[in-house]
Amino acid sequence: MCSILVIAFAPTLSEVPHLRLVVAVLGLSLAAQIGVMVALRSTASRQFVLIIHDLVLAVGVSLLIPEIWAACVCAAAITIVWAALIVTPGRLTVLGIGTAAGLAGAGSVGHSPHWVPVLGIAFITAGGFAQSALTHGASQNSIQSRLSEAMAVSGFALYDCDLGSGRVRAVTGPIDEMTGWSSLEWMSMDHRTLIHPDDLGEYWIQASSATGDEVHDRTARFRRRDGSWIWLRDVSRSFVGKDGAVGLSGFVIDVTPLSEALAAAEYRGTHDQLTGLPNRVTLVEQLERRLAAGQHFGLLMLDLNRFKEVNDTLGHAIGDRLLVEFAARLRCLIGATESVTRLGGDEFAVVVDSADEAHLRRRADEIAAASRRPIVIGDVSLAASVSIGGVLSADDPIDASTLMRWADVAMYDAKRRGRHYTQFRTDLESTSVIDLFLSAAIPAALAAGEIIAHFQPKVAFDSKEIIGYEALARWEHPEHGLLGAAKFTHLIQVSDYMAAFTDRMIDQALDAIVAFAERGTETTIAVNISARSLMDIEFPHRVATICEAHRVSPTRLIFELTEHELMEATSVSLEIIDRLHELGVAFSIDDFGTGYSSFSRLPDLPIDEIKIDRSFLWAAERDERNSVIIASIIGLAHRLGHRVVAEGVESIGQLALLRDLGCDVGQGYLFSRPVPLGRLLSTAPSRR
Repeated sequence: MCSILVIAFAPTLSEVPHLRLVVAVLGLSLAAQIGVMVALRSTASRQFVLIIHDLVLAVGVSLLIPEIWAACVCAAAITIVWAALIVTPGRLTVLGIGTAAGLAGAGSVGHSPHWVPVLGIAFITAGGFAQSALTHGASQNSIQSRLSEAMAVSGFALYDCDLGSGRVRAVTGPIDEMTGWSSLEWMSMDHRTLIHPDDLGEYWIQASSATGDEVHDRTARFRRRDGSWIWLRDVSRSFVGKDGAVGLSGFVIDVTPLSEALAAAEYRGTHDQLTGLPNRVTLVEQLERRLAAGQHFGLLMLDLNRFKEVNDTLGHAIGDRLLVEFAARLRCLIGATESVTRLGGDEFAVVVDSADEAHLRRRADEIAAASRRPIVIGDVSLAASVSIGGVLSADDPIDASTLMRWADVAMYDAKRRGRHYTQFRTDLESTSVIDLFLSAAIPAALAAGEIIAHFQPKVAFDSKEIIGYEALARWEHPEHGLLGAAKFTHLIQVSDYMAAFTDRMIDQALDAIVAFAERGTETTIAVNISARSLMDIEFPHRVATICEAHRVSPTRLIFELTEHELMEATSVSLEIIDRLHELGVAFSIDDFGTGYSSFSRLPDLPIDEIKIDRSFLWAAERDERNSVIIASIIGLAHRLGHRVVAEGVESIGQLALLRDLGCDVGQGYLFSRPVPLGRLLSTAPSRR
């Protein structure tokens, strides 16, 4: 530009000294500015180089043409001012162009022979200012563009909101991608209509209570255009405008994935993943809350019977489905004010509201009755009977953990006694402590041979001869002395040593059979087995192996199962019973008549013997109507071809009654207590 001006005014420049040199300097200056614009990308670098250029130009021209040194000094001064105030280039551009024009006018009027160089310097200086302004504007546009791109990528949207009207006055960023609403729609709506009702109270800031210069960090659900909900995090600062209105200025970001992940993590922490029921953490919080509020309620602790054998024999997949079905059944049973949780494994808990002891027992009875209905999983029918322990908050527990421990103690007492329900009593805790120590000692006791069999004879009423024996487990405990089966067998049934215990009892029974055979007596021995054994597909093979090792026929064995275990037998259990029966093993129903019987099923079971529960015999001495029940059981069993054994015979009167009613065999203290094999052999006559 400067070169063009010089050429245009060339005819009048004949008197300008060093004209060619000035023209060359001005041309080089223009070329240098163009080079700087092309070579340097950074705005700051361009401005710095151009400032140096303008200073050098002003000084250089003043040396070439001393007559216009004043104009050059002014140009240099303006350049320095520009450098000092570069942060506001728009204003400086106007200042620079005005100053340059003033210099040009001054040179033209005051030094007419030299006005063209002065004008050239003015244009060069003004051009620097103009270029800086354009460069700064382009830089600002570039920054704004990159900022918009960064906001779109990061998901941030900036906004300014009036709290009084609830409307957004300005918004920048991907608000349409977040919510489905355009920026104009977002600005035209009252946001209080978009916030989820459950979040509105905590999220919305009332204009009347807001003050200026407060930072707010909030998260709430907003309704999208399609009706779905999105979680937005809002970080803003409140301010008071010139008109006194309170507003907010800040940013929002979509945190839906994070909120959903946190909600899922919280759900996993408070709910059982298999059944969807609340878990132990939730139960403890609920109990603590109820206890703190002084509420009156009851707690039932439930444990599925025989669940371990389902897992061991049918697999964990079937076991998991059983838990899911049982949980669904519990959900249907609980009332609106009650709750059910899964504590882990096969343990569940039910909180019963406003309960007294009678109400708590009634709810336990209802749950137990419902649990006995078979659960069909594929081709398998399973009975999910339960043992239940109950405790009342009125028993004044210290805290939730104490309440749960007491319910757990009562539940294990129910399992130990073969009952479906036990109400907590303080004396049960001492029993629970003993059970804990005994459970820990079971492996060592089996390894040391402390668990042995005692034998009780079974006497035929017609011949008065001993026709067989029952092997009853005893524990020769080094500290507690001789323990009866009721003290520890319930602990073994829920342990991992049930199979080893059963095999040991069978082994000792076969030892006794061999010992009697050596004395010339052929006898049978009954062994109590658990329903867990009937879920073990390897059990028949182990029985055959043990019999073969002793060279004893399986026909010498009788396996006794309680009535409710046999009547609740699954298809797998029945298959195992059939396999054992094919080996020659006989089966006896123990505790018959105690409430679980299903007479219609008896003809289909391979049963050889029925044992009348001792409770009927003892009750018959007080009430003759119980004699009718005994007579009915005997008649039914005989019609089905089964032998009848009465256990618990302790008096001559009971013996006479049983003979009159046609009972086949008796067993009880009247004939003999259970004794070790050595003592039994020493008193039994030899037939050789």
